[in-house]
Amino acid sequence: MPTCAAFGCSKRTVLFCFPKESHRRRAWINAVGRTSLPKNPRLCSAHFEACCLDDSTRLQCELLGSRKRRNQLKPDAIPTIFPYKTPRQLRHSSQSWPVKPKRRT
Repeated sequence: MPTCAAFGCSKRTVLFCFPKESHRRRAWINAVGRTSLPKNPRLCSAHFEACCLDDSTRLQCELLGSRKRRNQLKPDAIPTIFPYKTPRQLRHSSQSWPVKPKRRT
């Protein structure tokens, strides 16, 4: 079962595949901030602002009486909501801790 590639996220709501186009894919990878990703990474809808979702498909399905009401992303959508710290951020924050002075012998 696929899961969200964002660090610390265990939500399994609507999952979106990473884009195929290299410039958009690179933008998603930079936004996620992980050093390694699964083979087919996906992000859940919790990492996108409401303005990134294309509601026209959902509204069209509702009007036609279709049961399928899955939201789709707009072509230029970039994930921006990451409430959990990434391993990279944790590593940087630990470097700022004070270091104990060494004892003289």
